[in-house]
Amino acid sequence: MKQENIYITWHYTTHGIAFLKNILACFYNGICKIGAEKISAIDIDQDELNQAFNRKKEKGFVFDKVYYLTTQQTAFDRISTRRFFYKKNILNDETINEKSFEIWREVKKLDFIHQENCMELELEYVKQKYPDSFETFQNQIWREMQHYSVKSQINWFLNTSNASEIYKNKFEEVNLNITDLRDIEKIAKNLNDFILRIKKKHRNANFIINTSLGSNETQSTWLILSELNFLPENTRLLKTYDNKNITTHKRFCPIYIDELPTRIFSKVSEQIRIYTEPKTPARKLVDLQMQNFLKLGFAILLIGERGTGKSELAMQFKENKNFVSANCASFDTDSKAESELFGYEKGAFTGANGRSIGLIEAANNGILFLDEIHSLNKLVQSKLMKAFQTDNDNYMSIRRLGANKEIKVTCTLIFATNKKIEDLRDCLLPDFYDRITQLIIEIPPLRETKSDLKNDWVSVWKKMKFEEDCPDSEELTDWLKTLNLYGNWRDLQKIAINYHAYNTFSKEIKNMLNEKSAFEYSKMMFNKYYSVKDMSENEEFSKEQTPKQLISDYQKKLAEWMLLTFKSAKKAKEFYKKTFDYHITEKTIYSWNKGS
Repeated sequence: MKQENIYITWHYTTHGIAFLKNILACFYNGICKIGAEKISAIDIDQDELNQAFNRKKEKGFVFDKVYYLTTQQTAFDRISTRRFFYKKNILNDETINEKSFEIWREVKKLDFIHQENCMELELEYVKQKYPDSFETFQNQIWREMQHYSVKSQINWFLNTSNASEIYKNKFEEVNLNITDLRDIEKIAKNLNDFILRIKKKHRNANFIINTSLGSNETQSTWLILSELNFLPENTRLLKTYDNKNITTHKRFCPIYIDELPTRIFSKVSEQIRIYTEPKTPARKLVDLQMQNFLKLGFAILLIGERGTGKSELAMQFKENKNFVSANCASFDTDSKAESELFGYEKGAFTGANGRSIGLIEAANNGILFLDEIHSLNKLVQSKLMKAFQTDNDNYMSIRRLGANKEIKVTCTLIFATNKKIEDLRDCLLPDFYDRITQLIIEIPPLRETKSDLKNDWVSVWKKMKFEEDCPDSEELTDWLKTLNLYGNWRDLQKIAINYHAYNTFSKEIKNMLNEKSAFEYSKMMFNKYYSVKDMSENEEFSKEQTPKQLISDYQKKLAEWMLLTFKSAKKAKEFYKKTFDYHITEKTIYSWNKGS
């Protein structure tokens, strides 16, 4: 059974139903594609779109159903009176010739606009008085569409427009009978009731909802319903408008279509900058450097310990740019890394059953963020080094696996590593190292920016989306400032998780615990399972020891602690890898423990 494609939109007083026709034309002529990763169209000429349905053979597709949401005419007239006061704008239209001008001027003197069948009355008048010019007048009337009643506009779309033959049996007006288009509660109830009906009627359909039309309140309601997961599962949201930023002498500005995230409020919340009003100079410097470097167009390397928020820093400054990210440690083989980064053509290798766009190509005109860049094999480094070379216009040339032609791509490159710079030199090819270190930002660990720690704690708590208010006590803040937080943001997350967990415990569990508060419980859990003792503060070390002796003593103490804490060398090895991001063997741990 074919999966239906449903389009839903409100009537919009300042644009009229001709705007709907032009949006549908973008799909009809293939500019917008339902199956695309992102539905978008930039600055499409409305005069050209008006002609799209004159073609008999479609390049794109037709929606199976269009729901056009309306209400009482008086409700629309209350939110906008433009149709009454701008009814003579047609006389300034660039397409109106001298003869048409005289006809339109006569028509506007009749002032049918306050009548529900205003368009029909004007058409009949012209048909009777100017029969030779009737067809021309009829073809121009879409340019005046927003000044007619909703009833006349729908009648035109279904019976007169060049889309009528295609959409007449696929169009349905839905009158929600809302007397006040500023009443967001009434709008939400009526929209939700409508959604419940069409969910049952169109099970498993794809839904495209234009959120931009109607009133400010209807637009907000769509986003609220989407955030609450009240919309159908396969829903995509669009925003559409005529782009008045483009300087043009035309009366109708180009159309702009873009897709909105279905949970835009959550996305905005997640992108709130992790460094909210930093107090420490080191954190302020990171912010200012990132803002400046992104404007320059060179590769940026972010250096910082694990958990210092390197990926969040890269994302928080992306603004409206396309952002593509990947963790290089997830590429378990060279071939996996190449296919993910460069993409591939069908048949390029066993299992390549279709074309796939790579991460570099997907980041075109945006940002490509590669975390743990030190994990890349040197073979992949050499191929990336060639790909990242740019021409005079700042374009890179890449080739999908199995392809014969190269593709031009331009994007900002951001890399990240938790290695120290001297270690990074050792694991990267010299030329690749030079390419990714054009600009460098070093992110300080949380233990070096403790004046920001209170804000950091609030930021972490909000990101966890717990229902209870963020804990805020002097005792908690003072304790956090005593911690070295070698896991940085991840350590704060662990503390927050355990704090929240205690609040969910039943009375029985709390009575069985020695800790009588969420603070005491999270403190106990962190000290017992997550904290790492700073061995540099161990007073047993002597300044008289040689470097080799100091290292041997450190390793012995660390091995003793790991074996005692984790009860086995295997678990100690896993802890060491997770904590220091470095592999050691069980044999090494036993050797350290013996002091050899």
